[in-house]
Amino acid sequence: MSSLKDLYRTRLITNNTPTQNSAGKKVHIKFTVDLVTALDNRPSSPDYDDEVHMTSGSAFFINYRQPDGTFNTVKASFKEQAESFIEQLRNPNSELYQTTEEA
Repeated sequence: MSSLKDLYRTRLITNNTPTQNSAGKKVHIKFTVDLVTALDNRPSSPDYDDEVHMTSGSAFFINYRQPDGTFNTVKASFKEQAESFIEQLRNPNSELYQTTEEA
């Protein structure tokens, strides 16, 4: 008999697109969107993930690459929040892709 896991992660979007902004600067748009559902995410659970920061519930986790190559993670509790952030990520002119010299 199989049992349910305590944590589920479903990949919804993977984007890896080289493009350029309106100034002609090359921009690499790279992000993923996962829907994470925690049923019992506690340290005592076998599937425990300390980066999820919720015991139970669902949230969108958006990982994106910054111009310096580091990755950030944004957690959105609502679909509208996730969609708004994804819209920013898909825009090569977004402030998210500015380097410190450009800001």
